Amino acid sequence: MTAYEKNEGKTIMEPEPKILYKYRSLSGDSFKFTHDIFMKNGLYFPHPDQLNDPFDCNLIPYLKDLTKEQAMNYLNACDSKKWESKGMDLNKFKEYIMGKPISYLQEYLETNPFKAIRNVGVLSFSERRKDILMWGHYADSHSGICIGFDYYKLLFDFREKPTPPEQVKYPRVKEFPKWNPFVDDKVSQVNKYYLTKAIDWDYEKEWRVILPEKGRSVQKINPDSIV
Repeated sequence: MTAYEKNEGKTIMEPEPKILYKYRSLSGDSFKFTHDIFMKNGLYFPHPDQLNDPFDCNLIPYLKDLTKEQAMNYLNACDSKKWESKGMDLNKFKEYIMGKPISYLQEYLETNPFKAIRNVGVLSFSERRKDILMWGHYADSHSGICIGFDYYKLLFDFREKPTPPEQVKYPRVKEFPKWNPFVDDKVSQVNKYYLTKAIDWDYEKEWRVILPEKGRSVQKINPDSIV
């Protein structure tokens, strides 16, 4: 996937990195997942709740312009079986929403985490292999390792996924995207919710692969992806 940015009204194409890197620890519970990379050709996809930034993948929805029609269109497209698997009755919820003013739904969702698309796996890489902060944060205080992965082979490994390796964006607070789960399509939701982080993390130059329903799982890759 090619990354783009706007500069003075022009669209500039940034070249993809040839190699993406993953910092790993060789101690404690982390050792197993590092071992799996080499011995089982498996990469661990953490759940968003396992990420080190509590604000990551935790964007508050923008619902000021939400209408009841938009909310119902969204709910009508939902899979009732998935709701049942989580102990919820979709039809009863729709009836409940229809009997309430839209302001009630707006207030409720703005004060309660919206987790409809949070059951995912988030695999992170970096463009950088010599960053002193990441060696300290992710490689067991400089005692771990940094593994390189061929970008194009990873792209092939995850070609059918919602987001093959895609660049994370780091806007300033005032420029954060307005995320409306009732209106945004799935691609837009992924870009806004999972591929946007605070500008403070810009030094990580992160790329991600997002897998729905795969949080806390190990996924196979081609062993030739490791360089």
